[in-house]
Formats: sequence, C-alpha cells, structure tokens
Amino acid sequence: MSDRGGRDEDDVVEHEDGRAATDASASDDRTLDADARGVGVADSDVEESAADADAEDADVDADADDSDERVERRSDVVIVTLVFVVLFGYQLYAAVSNLVALPEVYAAAGIADAVPWAVLAANVAAPAVVFAAAAAVARGRRLAARAGLLLLGFGISAQLSLLFEELARQAAIAAFG
Repeated sequence: MSDRGGRDEDDVVEHEDGRAATDASASDDRTLDADARGVGVADSDVEESAADADAEDADVDADADDSDERVERRSDVVIVTLVFVVLFGYQLYAAVSNLVALPEVYAAAGIADAVPWAVLAANVAAPAVVFAAAAAVARGRRLAARAGLLLLGFGISAQLSLLFEELARQAAIAAFG
C-alpha cells in the first residue's frame, strides 16, 4: 500500500487519451467502452488478457534476441588470428634472416667480433613474445577488439624490430669507430 489515499500504484490505469483512473473507474470505463462497441465486458477482459500475454511473450522473445544478437563464429576468430600469425611470422622470418646474414656481413667487413648477438636474439624473440602477449590480452574479447589488440601488438613488434635493427647498425658504426 502506498501513502496516497490507500491506493496502490497498480490501481491506476492510463486511458488511451492519457487520462489516469483508478481500477474501479477503469473497470467502469471498460464496461462503457465495451457497451458502446456492442461487446460484453467479459469479451473485452479476454481480449485485454490475451493482449497482455502477447506483450509478455514479445518481451521474453526480445530478451532472448538481445543475448543472441551478436554471435561470433569460431571460424571468424580463427581467420583473424591466422592473419596475424602470418604477419607476425613475416616479422619473425625477417629477424631470423638478420640473425643468419648479419654475422656474415660483419665478418666480411672485418668486424666479426662486434656482432651484437643480444640485439639479434632480442629481435628474434620480440615478434613471438609480443604476439603471445597480444593474444593473451585479446582472448575472450569480441572479434573487433581482438583484431584491434592484435593490430596494436603488430605495430609494437614492428617498432621493436626497427629499434633492434638500428641498434645493430649503431654497433657496426661503433666497431668501425
């Protein structure tokens, strides 16, 4: 019971034209409306209860549709992940190529003792570590967020690769110095 004259909020019914009435007057209005249409009160009550049941069913269906609105297929997640595996794999291939070729270049230049092995090893490890970190953070997220995080990881890995190549270059310059 509310404090408004002993009436519950449920007792108030709003008419089609926006007027509010209590249950008693709403019942009288329904009777008058039903009589004006030539329909008995019982028929109008049945129609209203059927309409209420349909509205409740529609609410339940809408709730079910909201939860299934964005279904992500496993194949989409696998495809996005494979695209980034290929991109990170290319970076790894470039790093391994540097690891194999750079010592030969240094030896040909006569500075074989100045090969920056730590930089080359870090250059090889960076794409794998960054991919693993990005994939771990992206796990369980929506497809767009997953792709964005993997793209961010790819950018970070590319920057690290450029940094390591520049460090190797600077080591060569210092060896000649």
